[in-house]
Amino acid sequence: MASKSAEPEETKNGDQTGDQIRMVPLQGYPSGPPGPIIQSQPNSFVSPSVYQGWTTIPLPVRAFNYPTGLDYLTTIDQLLVQQQVLIEGCKDFQSTNRFQIKNTFNQIIFFASEDSTYLSRICCYTTHPFVMKLSDNFGNEILHFHRVCACDCCCFFFCSQKLEVLSPSGTLLAVVQQESTFLYPKFTIKDSSGQIILRVEGPGCRMRCGPVRFKITSHVGLVEVGAITRQWLGFCRECTSDANNFKITFPQNLDVKMKAAVLGACFLIDVLFFEC
Repeated sequence: MASKSAEPEETKNGDQTGDQIRMVPLQGYPSGPPGPIIQSQPNSFVSPSVYQGWTTIPLPVRAFNYPTGLDYLTTIDQLLVQQQVLIEGCKDFQSTNRFQIKNTFNQIIFFASEDSTYLSRICCYTTHPFVMKLSDNFGNEILHFHRVCACDCCCFFFCSQKLEVLSPSGTLLAVVQQESTFLYPKFTIKDSSGQIILRVEGPGCRMRCGPVRFKITSHVGLVEVGAITRQWLGFCRECTSDANNFKITFPQNLDVKMKAAVLGACFLIDVLFFEC
């Protein structure tokens, strides 16, 4: 019988002669030495480009300049803040505040719960210190709103109210500071470096007989860009409960940390003017 030939066979990936292999580039792929090895993930968007007939697709990599969990705020321009009615249905008893933060479709997106002592709420009342913890629907803490105890005399700068917006690790993100005024309550919203970004101004009359609107303006030009509005809940509920509902509006392209600061300003306004 004729023995089979031991000659090397040519494959579509290369020509084999003895122990040496000569690679043949496939159709449609660039030839040449391989590029550098990628050792880390990209940290920004990659611009689309065409290389040898292939298009690179940009990967939506998130910019980590705000705490994880606030991504949803980048897509909205309104928030509904509804205080949960617990045993605070009795106006003479002050329990810790709890809120549900919803979107315009009445879907819960965040929870906020106050951490404070009963003694401070009774003795200091509207000036009591607290830490408001913001969490998502899975119970993960996203933000802390820290307010220190200060006297309730806004005519003097050393008595102005202050609320800090912090990440759960303690990183300062923004500050809400009350200004010294005689009639109209005013607040400034600053970034972590102390630069004023927004201003909040309320009406002289803040009686619980209708909607109360605090307008939000830009620092430059004082152009109105949004509002924090306490909603009217009806005569019976207004007379028997301290629970409040707020509607917050702001530009959709506003920085996420400033949106969080506006939410903190809503908590501070609620304690100062409507917890009575």
